[in-house]
Amino acid sequence: MKNFLLSATLVAMAHLYSDAQWIYDPENPQLVSDAINVQNNVRQVADGNGGTFVYWMDGRMDYYNPDIYGQHYDANGTEQWESGGRSIFNNYGTVKSFDVFRSNSDGEMIMGVHTGTTSIAPDSLRFQKLNDEGEKLWSEDLLVAKSDGCTGNYFLGLENFQFFRNENGDYTVNLVPTYCGGSDGCRLTHFTSEGILTGTQDGEPEGNQYYIGSRGIDKTYDGSNDTYLYYTGGNGAGAHAFVMRVTEAGDSAFAPVDVLDGTNGINYQYAAMSDEDGIAVCFQSSGENGNVDLFMRKLNGNGTWAWGGDIMDVCVADGNQGSFHWVQDDTYYYIVWADGRPGVVGNAAIYAQKIEKATGEMQWQQDGIEVFDQNTYIPYPKCILNESGQLVVTNESNGENGFNAQVLNQDGTLEWPNTPSLATLSFSPFYADYSILKSNENIIVAWSRTFSGGGADGIYVAKVKAPTTSITETISACDSYTINGETFTQSGVYSQELPGDTVLTLDLTITTIVAEATLNGTTLTATNTEGNFSFLDCDSNNLVSIEAGSYIPSETGNYALIVELNGCQDTSECFHIVITDVAEINLENQITLFPNPGNDGLNVQSTHSLKNAELKITDSNGRLVFSKNSLSGKNFVFELSDLPVGIYQVNISYPEHHYTMKWARIP
Repeated sequence: MKNFLLSATLVAMAHLYSDAQWIYDPENPQLVSDAINVQNNVRQVADGNGGTFVYWMDGRMDYYNPDIYGQHYDANGTEQWESGGRSIFNNYGTVKSFDVFRSNSDGEMIMGVHTGTTSIAPDSLRFQKLNDEGEKLWSEDLLVAKSDGCTGNYFLGLENFQFFRNENGDYTVNLVPTYCGGSDGCRLTHFTSEGILTGTQDGEPEGNQYYIGSRGIDKTYDGSNDTYLYYTGGNGAGAHAFVMRVTEAGDSAFAPVDVLDGTNGINYQYAAMSDEDGIAVCFQSSGENGNVDLFMRKLNGNGTWAWGGDIMDVCVADGNQGSFHWVQDDTYYYIVWADGRPGVVGNAAIYAQKIEKATGEMQWQQDGIEVFDQNTYIPYPKCILNESGQLVVTNESNGENGFNAQVLNQDGTLEWPNTPSLATLSFSPFYADYSILKSNENIIVAWSRTFSGGGADGIYVAKVKAPTTSITETISACDSYTINGETFTQSGVYSQELPGDTVLTLDLTITTIVAEATLNGTTLTATNTEGNFSFLDCDSNNLVSIEAGSYIPSETGNYALIVELNGCQDTSECFHIVITDVAEINLENQITLFPNPGNDGLNVQSTHSLKNAELKITDSNGRLVFSKNSLSGKNFVFELSDLPVGIYQVNISYPEHHYTMKWARIP
């Protein structure tokens, strides 16, 4: 018979162990692929169940003509496809770039692939629908554009492309060719989810077709299936930037608007982001002090100015600000950037700002909140909002943290007092070649590793989590203690590494008790040397005595020893004891003491009437502590609340009869 003491705190910790497959070791992060030759240009999309599809360009079959490979991880970080990745797109020569989209609502997954010029194929842009096994669902890849040289469409090649899914389920593509003569420009076209091209082959030219720099498209979110097109009039410092709205038919809903009018032009980064009310732009430009600062401006959906046409200062601190990344929710924009203001540790610290979408007003302190100040070379911070509305920020440093993460609360305070590392410097991303996404409650980062010989090689993945958590528990247990599949039988201090980068330290005390007793005549004696002792009537299962290691019963029966130590207890075998001394005990005339043990009062009950009996109570040292004379009758009650807690001998005698019993007073 054993009793066990368990820690309720540790039992409640079981919820921490649910994500056991993700690897949390910055010195050895979770490898996606390190096949021969080069793997880089990573992309990922959420799988709708807390996992991710990771895709990348892979030169394992041909160093100079990479293909596209992929891997699927479930919410626990377990590979769903073959180790090292699955071949996805490999039949058009070299892949120059690609992108992938997966709908959160219906799981439709579309991949666009820009293939480069080879001996067997010119530049082309093709699309394909994939299922969740990475298999192609269209019988033929959809060809959207192909270079013809200085005949036909006069495309020497394709520079890049973007695409998105419209609210009606169709897709809009922006492709940028290089024309004969060296100019370039944006061209829009459309296709359906069945792989049917509904727009113009090679796209309709929109906006400047002479020379552009940054470019992109975004949705209008008003059911019209119109497109916002944005671009810069060149890449150099001082170039201006434009936004126009194009209908599904290819007409201009509003002509290009110079969103940098009244500024010094870009220097050099420019990006746009739309919502239901219009489209906002964020850009680097030279400020009044000659530094490169960050600014924002916004247009309404009809091309008029929002925010009164004002240009908002995101950050105009001393030093240069750039390499920004931004996201939005229904109410705010969130921007993170590299900041070279005086006093930072490396080339740039990482700062963040929150902007109200309706007014353009900055919500955090002027010039932003510091997120990281670590030794860096050329940082490329990125951000995303988690399920709780907190801003998760990632960044690569040259210090001991390497590739790391931090979380900002809505009030701009840092959630984590320490900065957790996703990977040490030797496993950090190659500049901005990494992807961060939210998949249900998980924030997942995939990246291509910086190769020591130059460039990028190898794909890795990690789930962003809180910093290392240390938990220390002091536990007492009986005989053994099992936690997280590991059983301990000896006292000591033990350490366990748990999922979620939690370290549990156990200060464990194991108590092992075996109750053993010997029977000598009618005396039952404990052979244990430690612990508290008591004796049990095995027939009635009642405690009959609390003794200093021995017990003499008053009647025939079965009795056992109970030993208790450090909250653990054990019960010996039951011993059969026969009482035959009639001089001491008259079996026909029994006297009972109850309750036994008791506290305030003692009841004496006899099966026959006593006459002129005498009661004496002595303590364990033989001293008389209570007595009564001339007792007559069968039932007696004595008040003994003044007696100390302990074991007492009760003697009742009258002519020719003598009874000796034990009674224990308890608190």
